[in-house]
Amino acid sequence: MSAKLSLGFAVLVAGLVGIGWSGLSRMSRINDDLEHIVKRRWPNVRIAEEALDLMNENSRISLEMCLVEGRDELATLIDRQERNRERITSFMKRIGQDLDSVEARELFGAVVVSRQRYVESFTGARQALQAGQRERGRQIVRAEVVPALDELRRAWRAYFSFENQLMNQAAETSAENYQSTRRSGVVVIVGSAVFAMLLALLVTHHLDIAFGQLRHAKDQAEATNRALSAEMQARARMELQLRQAQKLEAVGRLASGVAHEINTPVQFVNDSVHFLQEVLGDLTGLLQQYAELRAAVLDGGSAEERARALAAAEQALDLSLLQKRIPEAMQRSIDGLGRIAGIVRAMKEFGHPDETEMAPLDLNRAVGNTLTIARHEYRYVADVRTDLGELPEVRCHAGQIGQALLNLVVNAAHAVAEARRGEGPRGLITVATRHEGAFAEISVADTGGGIPAAIRDRIFDPFFTTKEVGRGTGQGLAIARAVVVERHGGELTFESDEGRGTTFLIRLPIAGRAA
Repeated sequence: MSAKLSLGFAVLVAGLVGIGWSGLSRMSRINDDLEHIVKRRWPNVRIAEEALDLMNENSRISLEMCLVEGRDELATLIDRQERNRERITSFMKRIGQDLDSVEARELFGAVVVSRQRYVESFTGARQALQAGQRERGRQIVRAEVVPALDELRRAWRAYFSFENQLMNQAAETSAENYQSTRRSGVVVIVGSAVFAMLLALLVTHHLDIAFGQLRHAKDQAEATNRALSAEMQARARMELQLRQAQKLEAVGRLASGVAHEINTPVQFVNDSVHFLQEVLGDLTGLLQQYAELRAAVLDGGSAEERARALAAAEQALDLSLLQKRIPEAMQRSIDGLGRIAGIVRAMKEFGHPDETEMAPLDLNRAVGNTLTIARHEYRYVADVRTDLGELPEVRCHAGQIGQALLNLVVNAAHAVAEARRGEGPRGLITVATRHEGAFAEISVADTGGGIPAAIRDRIFDPFFTTKEVGRGTGQGLAIARAVVVERHGGELTFESDEGRGTTFLIRLPIAGRAA
């Protein structure tokens, strides 16, 4: 019996030792996984995250390089971008020395290739800007540096996501091993209270340490998310600055045209006022003669000579003609002043700063204001026809919608001018509004040359333009789409027929963007 008990005890002890050994082996695997996360994966993730932050900063710097004018400001931006590039190079060397899988090497290889393209394009832009060729430098930034930087950012994000995925998989494996180890601990406790207790305490101690490290990693990940959220807010502020810069550029471009539009009615008023001033002087002399004739009659003297002089003066002035021309001059003055007031009112409403909250807007009035301030853009190349339907007021940001409409009208005028090339009949721009269910629609159609099929999927891309240097920045349609789609929850689409023209259609929710 004692031999059996001894054998049973020995088997029990051996089983408990085996279970304990199994638990310790699992703990060793958990520790190895955590050590791999803390010493290898996590540093790579942090380095990739910092490199991505530098990529985003370089993206902002590239956009600022398109806006600044002073050479000193430009040199400062170039110096900041160069320092960021050197730090990114250092990070890439550190990561490249610690790649342990084929997929990681492939993803990092894509980062290296994208970075080479970016460095080459940035070097060309910097050389042009430093040589004083600002327009060429900005064109290289828009056409080459920004796309290359976006490609590099995507490559970094792919690598960053891969490392995060590996780290999450390692953490999940550690969690599974943890659960398995706890179950083994329960079995050991049931078999032998003292031995299992000691083993469970040992296992729990090590696991608490491991999960403390995991909690720390989680806190770091949350901090990273907060940093990324701040970066997104910074990018939103940069987009707002770009919209305001484009709006100011549009106002500046239209200023000379608006001045010309105001000058014409001012000339009407000026000529009419000078005519009225001259006539008033003549009539004042005539009234003086009437006063002298009346005085002579009242005094009982001879008034025959004065009457003949007065009749001669009336004949010289041609009073019947003046009775016709004076009202005409007054009406021309009134019409001219009304035209000036309309132009000033349209410019005032267009330039009015946006409110924080959306407010009701009369879209037909906004269309009229847009056509008024953009008249100089189309008056020499196209006629404008409006077909404005009955619309309820639409909740929106008035300034942003006005900017989008102006961009579409100016784009239509340029399309017609390019199609005519100084010859051929005048084009036609048609602006129409409609009420369709819960939406208000605005269409802007032109009889230009249409949009080639090869570039139709790119016309809303920032900085994309087919116009010659100095005529377009490639921001008009991109900003119009951002205003309509992203900020108002609407739609901006187009239909184009090469050789015949293009129609852009805006659809805005009447009640405003849904929360």
